[in-house]
Amino acid sequence: MIVRTTVRRVAPVVVCGRGIIMNLNQYAALLLLYLHTRSARTLPFVDTQSEYLSRRTVRKRTCLNKILCVYVSQFRDNKNWSRRQFRAFSYAAHGRSGESLLKKKNHRGTAENAGDAAGARPESLIPTQSRTADAMSELARAAEPLLPPLALAALVACVAGAAALANCSILAALFKTSRSGLLTIILQLAIADFILGATIGPELWSFNTRSWVFGDPGCVAYRGLNVFASTASSYLVATIALHSLATINIEEKAITKRIKRSEQDEDEEIRSSRHSLVTSSDFSTPPRTMNLDYRLGDHRISVAQPSIFVWVLAISLSVPEFVLATTVHLDQNVVVCTIVDTSQRLHMYSILAVFNLFLPLLIMGTAGVLVIIKLKLKKLLSQIECFESIAALKLSLWLIVVYMFLCTPRSVVTAYNIYSKSMQGNVTSLVQDNDTAVVNIATSGAYIVSTLVRPLLSITLLPHVRKLFSFGSYTQTDNV
Repeated sequence: MIVRTTVRRVAPVVVCGRGIIMNLNQYAALLLLYLHTRSARTLPFVDTQSEYLSRRTVRKRTCLNKILCVYVSQFRDNKNWSRRQFRAFSYAAHGRSGESLLKKKNHRGTAENAGDAAGARPESLIPTQSRTADAMSELARAAEPLLPPLALAALVACVAGAAALANCSILAALFKTSRSGLLTIILQLAIADFILGATIGPELWSFNTRSWVFGDPGCVAYRGLNVFASTASSYLVATIALHSLATINIEEKAITKRIKRSEQDEDEEIRSSRHSLVTSSDFSTPPRTMNLDYRLGDHRISVAQPSIFVWVLAISLSVPEFVLATTVHLDQNVVVCTIVDTSQRLHMYSILAVFNLFLPLLIMGTAGVLVIIKLKLKKLLSQIECFESIAALKLSLWLIVVYMFLCTPRSVVTAYNIYSKSMQGNVTSLVQDNDTAVVNIATSGAYIVSTLVRPLLSITLLPHVRKLFSFGSYTQTDNV
């Protein structure tokens, strides 16, 4: 009697204690899974609303990443799963589909059981997070370089090396001579193109492999310097066009005044435009006269203010990239260089799209139309004595054409990718598919070619710069 009473009193306590221990095991398993996902930065998600873990749910396997194999023992309808079904879901939770298990079972001669294991968990019952991890893992394993790495490295080395050599040659040539006006802007454009060429190389490599391999410091330097140099180069091209137009307008006004004076009598023109300065030493020597022509004024335009504006704007737009850029590990083999603050990413790139795409296009489009109009006025060009101004107009037009065809596609594709990824709002949007990678490689390749074409155009079209690269001595100090 005493034994029965004791058993009746102790049994509920034992059952309750067993339930508490099972719950503690479940909580410990969930905590271990959470800590693993935080440390390894992988994405094995489990939908705890539809499944729960038993005390034998989690076990460690000593692997490179200490992969946790999640075993779910019971579903909502209390349907028991076999051991093969446990393994199939474990592979699915870690990015391994049931097809690998199917191949393994086929090799052993148990194809039917393997098919049951692969189809044990319907796709509709797999959590959305697990399917996301599946997609990224399969994409990471299938991501192979689109181009042979050696061929891409040779191509980038040739183009970027030639661009760096051309820009350094312009820097060395212009530093030796007196420079002002247009030559100062050309010098600044060479600096921006040199920085830009250094950043496009890693970008092409990451687009080809679809993973960032240059580390977190390289990601910060790449994103910041890329925005800085691209902003500076685009606005410096616009500055060259506006400066050339302003110089031509001043010379056009001077020609108009000269034509009006030529219609008058030659004597009146001399008296109105020239003054005689008479100096006398003593009475024995005749007076000496010197004629000064005040019509020959200095038509050079200051470029200090636009240059300061361009560099301040470039620094302002690149500061957020330097601060927020980081690398994100989506999988064992996929690393993305992106912005850490996803909530502000859309606002940041909206500002970049306005200042790096739409505003430069508006300025260059307007300036290009005006340059074409000026170049069609042959009567005006025949009366302009300064050939450097005409050459500056042609250079500005060619620089605008190069920007439109070689630089604008990259900006448009970048803006489209950012907005499309922001609309998707999931982690798989950060991974590039084959078509997107091909388009990015093509546009970035055209962009790096522009850093080579611009210095070659400056050397070819500007007589002053061309003479600096010619053999022989050059003593003329004409400034534009």
